[in-house]
Amino acid sequence: MDTVDYYAARIISKVARYSKHCSKFSLATPVIEVLPISKLFMLPPNARKKEDVNKVKDLCDCYYKNPPIKYDDILNAHLHSIYLINIDKGFAKEIDPQGYFDLTENLLGRSEVEY
Repeated sequence: MDTVDYYAARIISKVARYSKHCSKFSLATPVIEVLPISKLFMLPPNARKKEDVNKVKDLCDCYYKNPPIKYDDILNAHLHSIYLINIDKGFAKEIDPQGYFDLTENLLGRSEVEY
């Protein structure tokens, strides 16, 4: 199993499957973990290219077949914020997706993790 790809597909599938059920969708992560957020979610749905949506869908299709993640669910998925949780200090801080992406892009790129 490709654990990094599987983890990225899990994050993508959560955004795609569940964001359609609410007006604001957020993810949360411990401060010691880095979420591989897809660049696709930095763009509004009308600015997403078909080939980029298909690339993300192909990744999800490797791990989610029954039921598969729908193309339109990925196309229309939205991410409002990400919460960084520090259990030891007892707080959760909200950050916008672009801010989180900017903070983690270099680290993920150096680790050859790009979606």
